Amino acid sequence: MMSLNVYYIDIVDLTEVVADTDDPDIYWMKDLMLYKEDKKVLLHGCWLTESIITAGQILLRKENQNIGGLQPTILSENFQFSIQKEEFVQILYVNNSHWLTISSIGCPKGTINVYDSLSSNGLSTRTMRVIAGILFVTDQRKITINHIDVQTKSNFSDCGVFSLAFATSLCQGEDPSIISYISYQLRDHLYKCLENRKMLSFPRRSRQRTARSGHQTSFNIYCECRLPQYGSMITCERCEEWFHKKCVVAPNAVWKKGNTIQWFCKNCS
Repeated sequence: MMSLNVYYIDIVDLTEVVADTDDPDIYWMKDLMLYKEDKKVLLHGCWLTESIITAGQILLRKENQNIGGLQPTILSENFQFSIQKEEFVQILYVNNSHWLTISSIGCPKGTINVYDSLSSNGLSTRTMRVIAGILFVTDQRKITINHIDVQTKSNFSDCGVFSLAFATSLCQGEDPSIISYISYQLRDHLYKCLENRKMLSFPRRSRQRTARSGHQTSFNIYCECRLPQYGSMITCERCEEWFHKKCVVAPNAVWKKGNTIQWFCKNCS
């Protein structure tokens, strides 16, 4: 009879806000704004918190000032990431349950690489909005996504650990797709990196991984904001560009179903 392994995972609410306090008893590492609860999360095999991911990115940014991005992941909640015109690395929290890494290193303009330990085949509209906001491509009509074939996580909770491993490798000029990380050592390694305030290469096997060719997708971008389609949109009768309702000023009648009113954007009016 086949036996089944059952895993029990502690789910951490990333929206929970820890009170701002000077109580030293709640901190693990105050300079990185890491709390004792974060330490428990890391040691007990839970999904990584936003605080842990951001602490790792802070250390990477200090050590790799020539690389952009590495912004606090909480900025994605309200689409507040800064536009990146140079090569960058960024970890994203997507679908309310998953961490992945994106990077423009070595990519042509309007193209991004996605490093995902879950090997998902697509991105949500929200994630596409976040990526488009970071790139802000003004002279192209689409953004191209290279889904890079990388090592997948072996359990339900290590996507955050892998995302930091991928980000560290990228910052150090390595190609994550050919690295065979030693999964069971990654979490302990991250713990030591945080305590030593320095992100070092994550444990890997000496033999390189044989990467399969990934796949490529793309999505169109519109409007002055250069974001993908979402919500109500309207087209300019002259230039035929589409615009989001929240980005333009137009009479209410234009948005009513079946209207025949011609509308022109500010560049065409």
